[in-house]
Amino acid sequence: TVRYFVISDQKDKAKDYLSKFSKLLRTILTYSKENTISLSNELNAIRLYLDVELGRFESNLLYLIQIDEQIDLDSVMIPPLLLQPFVENAIIHGLRNSEKIDKVLEIKVAQTNEETLEISITDNGIGRAKANEMQHQQDVLHKSFGTAITNQRIELFNQSYANKIKVEIFDLPNSSGTEVRIRIDNFQMI
Repeated sequence: TVRYFVISDQKDKAKDYLSKFSKLLRTILTYSKENTISLSNELNAIRLYLDVELGRFESNLLYLIQIDEQIDLDSVMIPPLLLQPFVENAIIHGLRNSEKIDKVLEIKVAQTNEETLEISITDNGIGRAKANEMQHQQDVLHKSFGTAITNQRIELFNQSYANKIKVEIFDLPNSSGTEVRIRIDNFQMI
């Protein structure tokens, strides 16, 4: 992306992209040393990541983040980089291959009851079945470990903390995308 901006003489875009990318890398390195971070910090990292991705999608990627007003994001602690692999999968496998004009990623944070917080990541991409079909048709040398590592981190988190995290993935009707639901049970704001 940076190379494209430089070659096409878009130096301001290249500088802006590099600035966002370096800030994202610093954030990831900082958070990767922590056992937990606030949901507020996690969502800020996701915004940075999505802003970097916007540069690659040339403005047809739209993301929305909706948060219930009663949730104090600074007091909800989660494992660092919990959402990023799911957001990345939505973009790489669902949205990037979509022929839709507007590619939409939506993140919602809701408190479903006194003890449960739910984070949903929904895309209007091609869906998992079509993404898997496309992946099998390609000669793929790269294997992603992001989701597997995240599942291991969730398991360790669940063993160490009172909060319990559960992840479910759903195909939307008519192959119109995917939804990931991350439920945090026994959640208490500190």
